[in-house]
Parts: sequence; C-alpha cells; structure tokens
Amino acid sequence: MMLNLKLTVMVKDRFGGIIPQMIMIDGSTPVCKIGEAIVEAVRVQTVNDGTGIVKATIGQNEIYNAE
Repeated sequence: MMLNLKLTVMVKDRFGGIIPQMIMIDGSTPVCKIGEAIVEAVRVQTVNDGTGIVKATIGQNEIYNAE
C-alpha cells in the first residue's frame, strides 16, 4: 500500500504575494529527494511552475525551506 503525504506549500503568486497550496507526495520518498519531489508535485498538481516555492510543511512541521 502506497502512503501519500499531504503537504502545505507556500508559493509566490504572479503578483508577489504568498499563498498556500495543498499537494501530495509519495510517503516513501527518500529524505534526500524531498525537495525534488515537492517541486515536481507543485508543477503537476498546481498552476505554479515550481519556481516560487517558499516553504513546505506537514502540519506545524516545516520540512522544506527555499529561503
């Protein structure tokens, strides 16, 4: 059974504001590949092209920060 992780990703919109987007990534993704998985999921699952990602969280836990 494949477990997916639901993440909240903060991305910059085209006006420079920061908005939350919900994405899912494969729960078996190795830690060293989390950043790549997040960027790819943002590209596929939202209208953002993956370049405006600020950070990603699971609940209160930050797991990725591009700043």
